Amino acid sequence: MKTDFLIAEFQECFAQNRYYDTVQTKMFNLSLLLASIFVTVLWAIAQVDRTYFVQNLGIVIQFSSLFLLIFNIISLWIVLRNRVYFVFCTRQMNTIRWFLIRKEVPSFLPKNQMYLSENFSMYKPFNVHSLIAYIFVLFISGCVWLIVSFSPQHTTLLDRNLWTVWTTFFSFLLGIIFIPLFFSWHDKKSSDKVIHNK
Repeated sequence: MKTDFLIAEFQECFAQNRYYDTVQTKMFNLSLLLASIFVTVLWAIAQVDRTYFVQNLGIVIQFSSLFLLIFNIISLWIVLRNRVYFVFCTRQMNTIRWFLIRKEVPSFLPKNQMYLSENFSMYKPFNVHSLIAYIFVLFISGCVWLIVSFSPQHTTLLDRNLWTVWTTFFSFLLGIIFIPLFFSWHDKKSSDKVIHNK
């Protein structure tokens, strides 16, 4: 049949979307795992040599937080790109569903309860993918807070606290603004343009 390819394409897109959902949760779980390892390592160092831990607490926390910061920035990028792939697959599925229903069983179209939109927005603020991205923004802001809080460059506690609040707030605000901008940059482009730049 002429529609066999479309049916196979639909099934492949469906399987691919399941994979993309799995990537989102795996990145989130991995970030939580690394954060727990970070706390465990700090606790272990404190148990082995408390004097060394107290003397070098700032350096240890800053180094560990910098590692977590880099990982969470990369993870945020992966989560956002993953959402783009997910949306393109879903749009393709919706297009195929609409075409097959209209071609094979047009009488079913008024009663259809599944998605048919071919151009829905990539950015949905309360979508699970967006919420995971916002959580990564929180993780990134937390890492910035730890790095700045334990910085030895500030002479007074007030100076350190003000600098910590401002840098943490700025990093959080930057992340919140970046997420919808990222999707708006890609939303109206074709999949070939976004993925392959063609």
